[in-house]
Amino acid sequence: MLGFFIGAACLFGLIKMARQGRRFGRWGGHGRWGGSGWGRRGFLNRIFTRLETSPSQENLIVGAVDEVRSAAKAMRPEFESSRSDLARILAEESFDQERLNALFARHDEAIRTMRESVASSLGKIHGALDAEQRRKLAEMLEYRFGFGHRGGPYRNAPVHI
Repeated sequence: MLGFFIGAACLFGLIKMARQGRRFGRWGGHGRWGGSGWGRRGFLNRIFTRLETSPSQENLIVGAVDEVRSAAKAMRPEFESSRSDLARILAEESFDQERLNALFARHDEAIRTMRESVASSLGKIHGALDAEQRRKLAEMLEYRFGFGHRGGPYRNAPVHI
């Protein structure tokens, strides 16, 4: 009889969870990954909090980061097509250095575009921040944004008072 009640309670709980969908748990709600700031914008929000940025600075920085993301996204198809091109080069009877050089030239062009985007975005971010915010950002970058090797955040970071 007790087993029947436990089974019924488990079935009721399962139905309730199925009705709620993915509101709670790993990918949504207030679980570990959902509302805790671990997403793309959550990382930036933690940086903004440490830098004490204004809303206008935040908008400019988010725009600069999105510009770099879109440039990186534009590079992805080039590198995905490179895999099949490289496979064709390797499958041939004789090695074709010219085709490999053409493949590398396409890579160089994609990387050049990415470098320009990163340089432009860093210039915008540098211009938006004041001297103290730039110093804090440089320190965070140097010490891996608090995810330092061995011992956690800022283990060997200098202390500025």
